[in-house]
Amino acid sequence: ARRCWAPEATASHVKPWAKSTNKERADVANGICACPTHDSAFDSGLLTVTADLQIQSAAVLDTHTFGNDSLHKAFGTVGMTSWLLVPGSAAKPGSEYLTFHRSYVFRR
Repeated sequence: ARRCWAPEATASHVKPWAKSTNKERADVANGICACPTHDSAFDSGLLTVTADLQIQSAAVLDTHTFGNDSLHKAFGTVGMTSWLLVPGSAAKPGSEYLTFHRSYVFRR
């Protein structure tokens, strides 16, 4: 995994590596940084990001988070912001990659 601006974070492709061209794999707009827990949830389609950088969780995650203290700490309002935070010097994820993720990876 590549390095992120936060040392405890992991760099992840928005459009999965296996589905990307070599050019897309190297495109910084095809990446986000997240902690390992949220990175795994994003990769498996439990989380996605909208074009305006709002974080959305899949219904199945919401269902399991309700009443589960551990999941609520990781995926509720305590453990996760509502919007993807992008430092001023970082590139925002490209809308075409976010659209791909919402269409083909995210579990509605």
